[in-house]
Amino acid sequence: MNKIIVTIGLVALAACLLLAAGCVNGKPPESPEVTGIGVVTYIDLEGGFYGIIADDGREFLPLNLPEDLKVDGTEIVFTGEVREDVITMYMWGTPLQLEDIQKDAAEPYISGTGVITYIDLEGGFYGIISGKGNFLPIGEEYQEFLSDHADRTVDFTVNPKDVMTIQQWGQPVEIIAISLAEEEKDAIIKDSGVVTYIDLEGGFYGIITGDDTRYLPVNLADEFSKDGLPVTFTATKEDVMTIQMWGTPVQIITMEEKDEPLVGMPNPAAVFVTELGYEYEIRSGPDGEYGVAILPDGTEIEEWELYWQHHDNT
Repeated sequence: MNKIIVTIGLVALAACLLLAAGCVNGKPPESPEVTGIGVVTYIDLEGGFYGIIADDGREFLPLNLPEDLKVDGTEIVFTGEVREDVITMYMWGTPLQLEDIQKDAAEPYISGTGVITYIDLEGGFYGIISGKGNFLPIGEEYQEFLSDHADRTVDFTVNPKDVMTIQQWGQPVEIIAISLAEEEKDAIIKDSGVVTYIDLEGGFYGIITGDDTRYLPVNLADEFSKDGLPVTFTATKEDVMTIQMWGTPVQIITMEEKDEPLVGMPNPAAVFVTELGYEYEIRSGPDGEYGVAILPDGTEIEEWELYWQHHDNT
């Protein structure tokens, strides 16, 4: 009997300690998804940003608030996922990935993550496939972005439109905001380099950057297939095997010719000499420094002379 009394007493004491420590408060754990009514509010901290203050006093830091809703005092209804795993530079509010947001009952917005996909119907067009549904962007404003980023993952906010389309696919929408998802941004290569003809495996064009990184574009346009052409470009890595066995395969997204010389770009002739496996040395002459290739039999030839023997000098 005494043992029973002691056991009951210990259980009661443990419960009291838990209550005192706040471990038992009768509240269920907060769901990662929240829905509420609130006001978009400009927060004048850390350079300034927009937050959402809900009608129950909770403060949220939206990670994907549409640009047209970044107006102080805008009343909204929203649904989103709490992202406690996200760290931001703003020491305010709870990070929130918006899923649905509307300024008023007449203008609902849908936010989410999806993949830009080419739909081979009715002449072909681009749509967004996501967990929220299939969306058909209408209008011309974002068509170039869609075509340039086919098969990429994007974060988007769209406004559904009640219109008829010839495509007969997906929900017609107006794009409010769209950008590459964070994981896609990390995969984007932005760099400058020189288009260089590589006289191996039948010959092909590569791009050599200032730090001697070598890229093998799998879709280099004819207008850029010029040996020695300085360019700036954006690209994504391609997980493919190539017969060239040279450089990192990339899919070019955008490319522009650079009119001015690129500071720090490698000397294509010197690169070519080393590609052939010859020794390379810098010599000094009356006109300054120049490079020479030393062939296996000891013959020395000026770098550019050797280079143009294998390249089109037109």
